Amino acid sequence: MIFKSIRELSDAIHQGWITPTELTEISLDRLREYGPKLNCVVTITEERAYKQMKKAEKELEEGKCRSPLHGV
Repeated sequence: MIFKSIRELSDAIHQGWITPTELTEISLDRLREYGPKLNCVVTITEERAYKQMKKAEKELEEGKCRSPLHGV
């Protein structure tokens, strides 16, 4: 999933191949690993990421989709 386009990630979420939770965890893991090495991240806001992820996942489970990128 790492080198997929935003569109591909969106399709994967909406087709059930990956959940917003899984995508968030993968993304945060990579930020933790490579952020310090590449000096490319000022602050990782994990709490905010998880809060937004839970909201998006709940809405998707309820059949609500605000945009093609909902959950990404």
